[in-house]
Amino acid sequence: ALAGAARDTDPAAQVTLHRAVDQASDPVAALAALPGLGITRVLTSGGAPTAIEGSAVLAAMAAANPGLDVAAGGGVRPDDIAGLLAAGARSVHLSAKSRATPRRAAGWVPLGAGGTSADDDTHFVTDGTVVAAARRALDAAVATE
Repeated sequence: ALAGAARDTDPAAQVTLHRAVDQASDPVAALAALPGLGITRVLTSGGAPTAIEGSAVLAAMAAANPGLDVAAGGGVRPDDIAGLLAAGARSVHLSAKSRATPRRAAGWVPLGAGGTSADDDTHFVTDGTVVAAARRALDAAVATE
């Protein structure tokens, strides 16, 4: 109802359902109700661990719901983009993350669940080289359509 209200207020508003259909027993059928709820995009891996593994289901989702933006997400890498778009995804979502370089003045001291080594005990950051590679892959895929 809130998604529909947002679209009533601003017809250009975009509302994305984030991966919920990946838990459905039939992800393709689960999409049928979304446009009536004001949902304009669904982020999905096609019910698989990664979007590229779920590309056949993504293709079925896109074919069954031509007015809905099927956004491929879940383990997406730049090399996957062309295949996901070819399968019918209209957009892609990726984290483009890499581990941050640990910045420690002293030796590593384990403090609990953070990791089992100094290399693992860090956080992730958006990697600009991965973003740039994804953009190049997207541009190349669109240019060949």
